[in-house]
Amino acid sequence: MAIFCVGSDLTLQTLREDAMKTAIVIGVGPERGLGAQLCKRFAADGLKVIVAGRTSSMLEAVANDIEKSGAQAVPFVADATKENDVAALFDAAGGELDLAIYNAGNNTPGRIIEMEADYFESAWRVVCFGGFLFGREAVRRMAPKKTGTLLFTGASPRCAGAPALALSTPPRPACARSPRRWPRNMRPTESTSLMSWSTVRSPATRS
Repeated sequence: MAIFCVGSDLTLQTLREDAMKTAIVIGVGPERGLGAQLCKRFAADGLKVIVAGRTSSMLEAVANDIEKSGAQAVPFVADATKENDVAALFDAAGGELDLAIYNAGNNTPGRIIEMEADYFESAWRVVCFGGFLFGREAVRRMAPKKTGTLLFTGASPRCAGAPALALSTPPRPACARSPRRWPRNMRPTESTSLMSWSTVRSPATRS
């Protein structure tokens, strides 16, 4: 299987060979993780899934597993905090984009009193800034068609402030609350299905 990176000339051609609905899931890691499970779930529903994240070996493993089941998936290397990467990811999906899921995040532990500013900023960029870039590009493409669904995943302990997760507590609610206001910021003719927060437990968290 070929794995595509930002700037690959083959990406658009490969993803647009068939005019079937496409889903993007970014923040895909290990096969038992939530991102991978979401990819498999929607691929089984008949969507062509773009499996996106930063680690090519993990992306390729998930996409290979999906294709073995008879469904369609394409691995795509992209950094959620880089504007050009996110734009290229959505360009690759083309006009058949139907679903976009932001699953990028981190579980970096830390106590506020001991935390350096750049340490906090790195978490904020992944959870909040990356969520903004991803959501903006999704809405830009879905609004003109008046159709599409945008999801942001997350775990409730990170919103409530679980012990030792002070680093991810502030960015998560920021990422969740901002999209809830986006429909009000759009014209009536640009209505899109926006679901700002969805907490889903993966097999890894249930075992």
